[in-house]
Amino acid sequence: MPVLTHSGAAPRQEYGDHLGIFVSEVTWWPARPLWFLLWSGVFERHPGLRFGIAESGCWWLPNLLWFMDRLYLGAHGGKKLSPFAGLKRPPHEYLDRYVFVCATNTKRRELAQRYEIGVGNILWGSDFPHPEGTWPRTREWLATTSHT
Repeated sequence: MPVLTHSGAAPRQEYGDHLGIFVSEVTWWPARPLWFLLWSGVFERHPGLRFGIAESGCWWLPNLLWFMDRLYLGAHGGKKLSPFAGLKRPPHEYLDRYVFVCATNTKRRELAQRYEIGVGNILWGSDFPHPEGTWPRTREWLATTSHT
């Protein structure tokens, strides 16, 4: 069963006129359920679940994977971090099996990180019909972004 979060989930009204803070945190809100699912053992208990994060890019994922793996390995298999979850593998393995990111408007830097993230874990989208999306110039956008 796929479950998906979207960048619009952030409580915009709580930020008032502080658009810079909102924009800096907007990626965090749809990604936040990821660590709840992982550290609570949901992926271990529900192997048919697939979790996706939409419209948040994927630039943040490699460092999060590194950080979570470091926590897991430093805590002797995560026993201190998730004592009731029964995690049997490091976080990056759960992400490889159960998580995908919908990398709308992917940037060149994110494409360079595709092997750290996992090519099979990235979905591309045009964000049609939103004006910040790539449509109707998706082909040109792809050609420009994918060339170094």
